Amino acid sequence: MDFHSPESIAHVLAVCSEITNLAFRDLMGGPTLLPILDPLLLQRLSIAPYRLFFGMERMVFTRPLFSRITHLDILDWHEEGWAIWSGLAQMPCLTHLSFSYHDFTPYRTCRDILQNCKALEVLAVLCAAEEMLPRFLEQGRDLDSDPRFVVVVVQDDLLDWEIGAQGGKDYWSMADEMVMQRRLTMAVPDRLGSASGM
Repeated sequence: MDFHSPESIAHVLAVCSEITNLAFRDLMGGPTLLPILDPLLLQRLSIAPYRLFFGMERMVFTRPLFSRITHLDILDWHEEGWAIWSGLAQMPCLTHLSFSYHDFTPYRTCRDILQNCKALEVLAVLCAAEEMLPRFLEQGRDLDSDPRFVVVVVQDDLLDWEIGAQGGKDYWSMADEMVMQRRLTMAVPDRLGSASGM
């Protein structure tokens, strides 16, 4: 069966209607998939919004598909600008947001997200290799004051997703731990009585 066609995806999702965790790594079908995905009771979603909303005037994060999502992994950040991503603030249950680094890291948009998505607990940038970490941390230095922002090394994001889907420790778990540690560190007063960051 060709799992890239909207028809085959609809067939699989009709059989697996109780799923709560879904990843589309190579999404085909664009907006034709929205009516298929809207009825699902998803809580975790890994998806490429530019492909999902291809040809539409804007990304519509108010659709039923996004109404219960707590964890959203965005695979295709191509451009910055809060006007493009402002719909994220309208997702009522969103607490965890991540994006996978390829050749673009939208730190300006990260600042906007942290300012406007007040219920967000974790904003994670995923990078594929340990040696990339210093550059990531340097580029995101001005986000250090917000403990919700973390950079996580994930060498195989598909394997990581599978581990998480089976109840194992995935990058979301690591990000939660990192945020908790950052909050603890930033809450410890230094000798001058001010909060210290990472």
